[in-house]
Amino acid sequence: MIDPTIRFERDEAQANDVHQEKVGIYEPCISNIMQQYSLNSVEIIGLLIGARETIYKQFEDLRRRFNLCSKLRDGVALHAIKSSIRIFNSHLS
Repeated sequence: MIDPTIRFERDEAQANDVHQEKVGIYEPCISNIMQQYSLNSVEIIGLLIGARETIYKQFEDLRRRFNLCSKLRDGVALHAIKSSIRIFNSHLS
């Protein structure tokens, strides 16, 4: 289970904080998910993406692990900054 989260960047430790937060949320559901989908195991990945296009090491590790192209990284970063700008503009209105 991958749960991407876009947040304003603080420091490198924030990526681990997000991961631990997501583990705490989903861990109680693992047995139900495994039973419902007939799975042998479930891995929880909390993935931090910076609101100002910051891509953390965890994202790159995940991308390489699943052999995802580097264009994904660029597209995700661009989408994050565009979304942040839209949110900012809506607050100005």
